[in-house]
Amino acid sequence: MTTPIISVEGVSKRFAKEPDLAAKLAGLVGAGPKREVVHALDTVDLAIRPGEVMGLVGESGSGKSTLGRIIAGIWQQSGGKVYYEGRDRTTLAGTDRRAAALAVQMVFQDPMSSLNPRMRIEDIVSEAPVYHGIVDKAGAADYLADLMRKVGLDPAYAKRYPHQFSGGQRARIGIARALAVRPKLIVADESVAALDVSIQAQVLNLFMQLRADFGLTYLFISHDLGVVRHVADRVAILYLGRIVELAPAEELFAAPNHPYTQALLAEVPRVDTGKRRFKPIEGEIPSPLVPPPGCHFHPRCPMASARCRTEVPAFKEIAPGRFSACHLNG
Repeated sequence: MTTPIISVEGVSKRFAKEPDLAAKLAGLVGAGPKREVVHALDTVDLAIRPGEVMGLVGESGSGKSTLGRIIAGIWQQSGGKVYYEGRDRTTLAGTDRRAAALAVQMVFQDPMSSLNPRMRIEDIVSEAPVYHGIVDKAGAADYLADLMRKVGLDPAYAKRYPHQFSGGQRARIGIARALAVRPKLIVADESVAALDVSIQAQVLNLFMQLRADFGLTYLFISHDLGVVRHVADRVAILYLGRIVELAPAEELFAAPNHPYTQALLAEVPRVDTGKRRFKPIEGEIPSPLVPPPGCHFHPRCPMASARCRTEVPAFKEIAPGRFSACHLNG
């Protein structure tokens, strides 16, 4: 099989809140509060193959952006391994390390806050390729103009600032900045969530066109199952820091296995369902400060048993290419 561009094995991420001075003083006399630790990711396994679009879906607070940032190399994992083309990323050095860093780029959810408001677009997009020697200063203007045309922007706008563009145009600038260092994998973190529906479609079509033009691979993070169904080859469902189901998109949408996936898909708007009563998933996603024992979904699962409350279900293959973490699979 083809070596994945990026694979994560047993990756976990913890965020610890450091106590303030008052809490430290109280701790000296045994009256301080307990140290708060957010369990953002819990032993996640995922491999992204060259050329595919991997969809990553989950509710707010499930850990989607955290996983995306770890894969992009922006954050370091607390446990587990991240492999770039089969090699542990922490063991890479020199040109190999630089190549691995440039190979995975991120397009952020809010293009306005991710673009420096004091920099012109020509500097935002061309700074990294010039610094890394991908293009020299003499050729930077032509390189920038070509990139802007590829993402649907007029090169004449290169000297403008981010606030002078619309939301859709700023999204394209973020894509151009990611493309500028010639990556293999782009992590798109809710990259169309803040856009109008018509603009969303344009940007999604742009992602797919760039995939064909540059042979790109995507990790497409979204809470919108309709969007993911349109673009993804495979889909991973994340719940409270754990992947609960992974399958080819067509199979997952046709026959979801995990109760959480079933509940999510049951509420996707459809034209052919006729009149029905909306019934959301009961309860709220538990706090990552104190995740429930056993299966994290059991407090909200209508099919939970005593086993679900104490034993973590194994994430195992239930059919060729399909994986699920549920005790109902035996």
